[in-house]
Amino acid sequence: MRTVDRIGTREIINGEVYVHFDFRSLSSDGKVTEFDGCKVRNGSTDYEIDTCKLSVYDAENQTWNEVV
Repeated sequence: MRTVDRIGTREIINGEVYVHFDFRSLSSDGKVTEFDGCKVRNGSTDYEIDTCKLSVYDAENQTWNEVV
């Protein structure tokens, strides 16, 4: 059950759309690097509502990093 709490800045790079997302999801949903046809932009967040864990997206390394 992934929902988008907020959609932020959009940027077009080499014809691809990058968007800042603030996701709310379950830990079982996994993390995405694309959503609704757009690439996830650097600094996007994913808050797992069942574990209370927050992760921030690192676009350069294409990884989600848990905030400690």
